[in-house]
Amino acid sequence: MAAKKMWYESVNLVVLGSILLCELLTTATGQTTSCRCTPVTNCADGTGGIDPRILNNPTQPVCAVGERLCCNLINPNLGVSVPVLCGTRRAITVPNYVAVTGQADFGEYPWLALIYSSNNTYIGAGTLIDTQFVLSVAHKFVPALYSSYKVVLGEWILNAVSEPLPLLEIAVTSIRVHEGFIYTPATATLLNDIAILKLATPVNVGLSNHINPACLPIPNAIYTGQTCWVAGFGASAFVNGAMSTTLREVDLPVVDGNTCQNLLRTTRLGSAFTLNQQQFICAGGQAGKDACTGDGGAPLVCLSGTQWYVAALVAYGVGCGQPIPAVYTNVANYIPWISANKI
Repeated sequence: MAAKKMWYESVNLVVLGSILLCELLTTATGQTTSCRCTPVTNCADGTGGIDPRILNNPTQPVCAVGERLCCNLINPNLGVSVPVLCGTRRAITVPNYVAVTGQADFGEYPWLALIYSSNNTYIGAGTLIDTQFVLSVAHKFVPALYSSYKVVLGEWILNAVSEPLPLLEIAVTSIRVHEGFIYTPATATLLNDIAILKLATPVNVGLSNHINPACLPIPNAIYTGQTCWVAGFGASAFVNGAMSTTLREVDLPVVDGNTCQNLLRTTRLGSAFTLNQQQFICAGGQAGKDACTGDGGAPLVCLSGTQWYVAALVAYGVGCGQPIPAVYTNVANYIPWISANKI
């Protein structure tokens, strides 16, 4: 597919760009210094860390566990790795794979997390936002039906005997649900539908080509009018829809809040329905293109420059695949809350 070819070319440029950014950073004296991911013990004190104010890209590269981005190497010849920027995808060749419309390529959504109970009951989806935290929706965990959870990263084909690269399974040590979360089905009330999961061990993204965090948007970022993407294993229809065994994707336009509210009022929600346009955004509205049952918590990602940002999380809708937009938790509205609860 032509679109896929363009995606791979852009990934190559992103990877090249990150190498240039880290290896050709110029000091105030005009000298070029080598800034790379290296073990913490190999970084001299003082100028070892990069000051974000001197970078053109405000997004810090992500180094492997036990490493840091360093411009003052004690031993320049010590093995180092290339830092990984959030929101980037690396092209991975899968022998004999034939692209199918609507089916995601392997590694195309490296931030997608699948959440299970400890006894392997599927709960929903989420987004890896750094090496140790996953973002999801609160209604998947309230009321608490299970005592423990785990996250699976790098999944492409469910129940496959083997994948092109191994998936990663990590226990969840804590779940923080937004203190203002409210869900009252009788009145169609859903507020502050967001939660953050802490993983038992950090993800070594520097060693996993098919696993990488998505970028968080700046506070109050607006994506209205932009075409974004959501991926997951959700059902193909709300009623009698079978869950997909292979990761699927769909492109969806982000819809203006007032337009979305008016369309939702034509459904069973009724003419008095009010959409909280600060906490939620809408996407979709094209027949046959939608997230569905099982996709709850999955990220809606939007491209900005060469990086993908998690703009929103699948929250709710009226049916699936109807000419009515679905509603997503607006991540940009919760950046301060996310920062305060990554503990």
